[in-house]
Amino acid sequence: MKTVAEVAEDLGVSKMAVYRRINTTLEQEMEPHVVKMEGATHILPEGVAVLRKDLDSGRDKHPEEEEAGEVSPETETVQERLNRLEEEYINTLKEELRRKNEQLEKKDDLLQNFQVILRQNQERMQALEGERRGRSFWDRLFWWRR
Repeated sequence: MKTVAEVAEDLGVSKMAVYRRINTTLEQEMEPHVVKMEGATHILPEGVAVLRKDLDSGRDKHPEEEEAGEVSPETETVQERLNRLEEEYINTLKEELRRKNEQLEKKDDLLQNFQVILRQNQERMQALEGERRGRSFWDRLFWWRR
């Protein structure tokens, strides 16, 4: 009985390739040959033979299992689509960033205007308070007679 890592090394594939075959491609065929013990998956010799036969037949080959120099036409078109989608996504993010920058500039302008208005109102309030303090109680009480 061997672990998945040992089987993968013996067969020259990744652990993920072995797990993929165990859990999807060859699930029914492999079920009696797979044992889970102490958190590790072990494969009986009969299961190793099933995996070896499947790999030798080339059935359900995945791109990561293909040799480095080979690129299937499907993989190439998928890669082109991914590149195009990435470019579109990047352009969308750039446009959103541009809009956010414009919004921030408008906010800064409004904030600056608000600060100017606030300062003017504070100056008016100080002037009114100063004028009020300079008059007597009776003048303030009867302000309309002035």
